[in-house]
Amino acid sequence: MKNQSYIWEEIKIPDTVNGVNSRAFTPPRGAKTAVFILPDLNGSTSCKIQVLAPQRNDQEAESWFDLLAVIFGVGATVGAMNLAGFAEQTAYSLPIQGLGGSTLRFVANNAQGSTIDAFTIFVIWGMDL
Repeated sequence: MKNQSYIWEEIKIPDTVNGVNSRAFTPPRGAKTAVFILPDLNGSTSCKIQVLAPQRNDQEAESWFDLLAVIFGVGATVGAMNLAGFAEQTAYSLPIQGLGGSTLRFVANNAQGSTIDAFTIFVIWGMDL
């Protein structure tokens, strides 16, 4: 049995550049689980996770899509979870296979361009040693 360790990071919404979006982040190499801890969302009622689509070249615009996590059991799909509608003051735990190694971001449910006070989402990554 492998030992497990945890690392965590803080992700703010909005960051100073992206309005109601957080900064982009990527699961660290070796992560097996992710726990998202959402505080009082200061004016939003929920947020979602989006994934960055691959770009063919540096001239192509960034495209973000809402993430749907497909969770697998022993050789079969157990279920899917739309990673939209995370409620405030909750915590969610997911196996890393539901997120992949993609570039991700959180998006508050307020319309793009709206102004809300910043809040911090804590992400705890469960790591195998």
